[in-house]
Amino acid sequence: AVEWGSRVGKLGRRVAELCEGCEAVCLQEVEFEGLEAPRWLVEAVESGGMRVACVPTAADLRRVAERNSRVLGVERAVGNVVAARRVEWSCALSTTSACVGLGNDWVVVNLHLDATSEAKRLETTRRALDAGRWR
Repeated sequence: AVEWGSRVGKLGRRVAELCEGCEAVCLQEVEFEGLEAPRWLVEAVESGGMRVACVPTAADLRRVAERNSRVLGVERAVGNVVAARRVEWSCALSTTSACVGLGNDWVVVNLHLDATSEAKRLETTRRALDAGRWR
């Protein structure tokens, strides 16, 4: 496998390129640095003219880090990040879903759905749609 130090620059440049041509970018499986989005990602998003608009709550990140510590032996939180050019409001529902309002025009919903449970998939989708309706 290629070392992270060799990959992070290329990955950051690619994220910045994607941000330059979009109103919003949804990223899944982002490994957080403590309770913060990784610095390399924030810098890439900002150099592409956007800002990190939505990250999971601190409580959700702690829960995922504890779970990963138990199950994988690595205490790191992984979750979704939404970057956007303009943001009127945002809410992070959990590490697996985010709903971000971009002006009065549209809403971005980024969902990471459970592969094993239809009930969990429907509940995650319902929560995201409910959050969007309140804004």
